[in-house]
Amino acid sequence: MTSSHHLHAIAAAHSIREARRRLEVLAAAEATTAPDVPDGLRSTVYGQRHAAGGHADPTATLTTERRRARVTTWAERLTRLNDRLAGIADMYRLPPGADPLQRIHTALPGLHGRPLGLLALHLADEDELARGWINQPPYRTRIPGECPGCRRRECLEVTTVGPATTRTVVCVADCRHTPDCPCPGGVEGVRHIWPRGAVAGAAPTRPKHRP
Repeated sequence: MTSSHHLHAIAAAHSIREARRRLEVLAAAEATTAPDVPDGLRSTVYGQRHAAGGHADPTATLTTERRRARVTTWAERLTRLNDRLAGIADMYRLPPGADPLQRIHTALPGLHGRPLGLLALHLADEDELARGWINQPPYRTRIPGECPGCRRRECLEVTTVGPATTRTVVCVADCRHTPDCPCPGGVEGVRHIWPRGAVAGAAPTRPKHRP
């Protein structure tokens, strides 16, 4: 049976993949507009005067100015994300591969217990980091229905990324599994999460990202 740890990890992995796609688009666009001259180097041909006075020859007097504040590029963020994911995959000694996120995703079904719970937390952190860079809220949308855990209404959200068969529902009231919770696959103390088909009304006809 798929546990809540599995569902949280899979949902985070799909969310990271979507955010990474956006980072790749931004990095590619940035590469086509990036200036050729490195930060801190500027020719006096643009009207800048030499310390001795008068306009200097632009070839002979290319001067190094005080470096401007460093701006982190999208490509650097993308590299950082992939490096962090590779670090997680290596920490769990997962089979090698070109894409660290795919390494993790492929290994998820075979992980259980505490290692899986920790991995789900790591992926949640990376998901928040990646979405924070692009100012993207969680890839979820509100749906009608009652939480089968806490019985509250208007507090269910369904994921909007990843294959339809892997979409999940969470309760944004932050209710968690308890020892007497009737929810199948629940892990005590872990936030409620279910496969989309397990919750009534969890299949909106036109999923939209939450504004």
